[in-house]
Amino acid sequence: MFVEYKGKNYKAKESLKLSNLGIKRNADIHGLEKLTSLKKLDLDKNEIEEIEGLDHLKELEFLSLQHNKINEIKGLEYLINLSHIYLFDNPIYKSLVEDFGKKYRDNAHLLVEYCQKRVNITVLDEFTKLIKKVLIFEFNNQRLISKSEMIKELSFTIDEVNLYYKMIEEKYSYNKIEKPKLKDLAENVLKVFPSPTLYDLIVTYNLYYKKAKKLGKYLLEEGWINEFSKFPLKEKIFKDKSEKKVEVEAKILICPYCGETLGKKTDSCPYCKSSIKF
Repeated sequence: MFVEYKGKNYKAKESLKLSNLGIKRNADIHGLEKLTSLKKLDLDKNEIEEIEGLDHLKELEFLSLQHNKINEIKGLEYLINLSHIYLFDNPIYKSLVEDFGKKYRDNAHLLVEYCQKRVNITVLDEFTKLIKKVLIFEFNNQRLISKSEMIKELSFTIDEVNLYYKMIEEKYSYNKIEKPKLKDLAENVLKVFPSPTLYDLIVTYNLYYKKAKKLGKYLLEEGWINEFSKFPLKEKIFKDKSEKKVEVEAKILICPYCGETLGKKTDSCPYCKSSIKF
């Protein structure tokens, strides 16, 4: 595929480099919004003042905007796969390092989460929507779903089936910055489920997929659980009505984004300011 800037075409596959072209607005790059599979974007040495026009690039992992004129962190809220971002030599750089540390470059998710909270939106990424449907089917039927059932029973497209398998096989890790939050979230989860599953974290707690996977990894590595299953077996859950009541309450009392305990059902978390839909 190609994008066009000032009458010239630039080829793009999984990466696109548009450095030192005098670009002032991403909106002037015609066709950028169609690069939904783009993983790397280099916009160094331009005259960009604002991060915008990237909402459709949900597969983007690497973004470089060094040597520009950016003075505010925003416009990253939909870049759910972003892992690396470079903003050296921008007006925002000094305060960025003060707020997020020098390692912000390899912790782009922190900037993404900051933007999500700042505009007060809840981003339920495409991956989570797919796996939530699968987990509910598998729990109800107490078995793994087949590819043909995804298409027949869940109305998945072939692309969505392929996306699901790519997603479920991907490995996620956490860093030292994330560990304290995962610890707090783990304490809330373990009060309800002695051995939480992916179903518990996504369907019951409404965590998005990546956070659920990171929490599962944390629980395993810290020795709190022996295995991290996809869904619970029905004969092992809800031994009495009180346990079922606790599970319903947990859905109300836990913020799916920051993991803080809430006093009551609310539309907005008082800690991280995220919108919550129970």
